[in-house]
Amino acid sequence: MIEIDHENFRVMDDTGEPILYPKTLFEVVAPTLPSGWQFDEYEDGEYHLGPTEMAAPGFYEEFFCSNGDKAAQRRTQQVVREVLEATMKVAGDEDSLVVGSMITISVSFRRGKACL
Repeated sequence: MIEIDHENFRVMDDTGEPILYPKTLFEVVAPTLPSGWQFDEYEDGEYHLGPTEMAAPGFYEEFFCSNGDKAAQRRTQQVVREVLEATMKVAGDEDSLVVGSMITISVSFRRGKACL
């Protein structure tokens, strides 16, 4: 999991894409948060919780290249990789194996998908 909002968890899928999944699909077994995450709450009661580096408005639009900006896509994909690498440094042995495979998948995703 790399992000939380009022309805969803954002999880790296098997192809390396950070996808939103409803919270109802998961059971939280360790309610701790990594350092370096920020909490933003909005007037309508919605909230966002995730790595500070990924909290900018439009981050995922740039990641998925919705605006056609290839340089922005590369920057945001690099940020995701760096966040995963930082997570691996503080993860336990079992978790670091999972995060390590996410980094590999993320790199493959970066190489395979770019703006058209």
